[in-house]
Amino acid sequence: MTDANSDAMFVLAVPETLGAATARVPARVRRKLGVEVWLVPDVGPVHPLDD
Repeated sequence: MTDANSDAMFVLAVPETLGAATARVPARVRRKLGVEVWLVPDVGPVHPLDD
């Protein structure tokens, strides 16, 4: 899915309420695909998903 020569990273912003579901995707899979997950709360700053 990703080009081995590409350093591209992608960010997926999801509602904080979906954090548990998003965390079910293993960190190694997200790294391999070049995807960072950020959680969006109802109030406050956006923050990365803690692995």
